[in-house]
Amino acid sequence: MTARALGSAVLIEGAEALRYLNHAQVELVRKLQRAGMQPHPELVAIAHAAHAAMLSLSKVGHVDGPEAGAEPEWSPTELISAADAAEILGVSRRHVVRIGTSLDGEQLANGHWVFRRGSVEDYAEGRRDEQRRRRTAA
Repeated sequence: MTARALGSAVLIEGAEALRYLNHAQVELVRKLQRAGMQPHPELVAIAHAAHAAMLSLSKVGHVDGPEAGAEPEWSPTELISAADAAEILGVSRRHVVRIGTSLDGEQLANGHWVFRRGSVEDYAEGRRDEQRRRRTAA
């Protein structure tokens, strides 16, 4: 595990160091989202870069470099806003708040709702399955 300052840059080398960086970033984003705040775009860019570097590590530790256009796959436990959930479901934010408990959402002290991405995606998949069943039954 290596982290070195190179002028105004920081070089992070090794799978373990990348895992620590990724874990710290995920926890920071969760705390921000729980507080009803969105992470700064710079933080998101750092997360994407760290995730791409982790993906480039093979089981033997060889680094090939990130695949072009590789985007991180966020954890199903990632907390998302009502607006993000609405986008995933293709409904309004207001409707998401109405069905918030069905999505295992939590209302924060500031009135904002947060949802686990996995719960929202599972709900969306269930809706798609139900729509397919209705079409085939008709």
